[in-house]
Amino acid sequence: MGAATDSTGHFVMWVPRTVNKLYVRHVGYHTIRHHIQPADTILNFHMKDATKIKEVKVIPKKELKPET
Repeated sequence: MGAATDSTGHFVMWVPRTVNKLYVRHVGYHTIRHHIQPADTILNFHMKDATKIKEVKVIPKKELKPET
């Protein structure tokens, strides 16, 4: 099941009472697993960016090994 968001990232989704876990995922972000209670009506998800590079090593082209 899925839902599209508006321009601000908000969406509406109806979930059966028998569901107690939601998995929230979006391209470029880490997946969130959230346990829900039947009384939950509004949930906020703050997703962590999965595309940030922690370290970049720059080397001269002449040191690159040719692909085989």
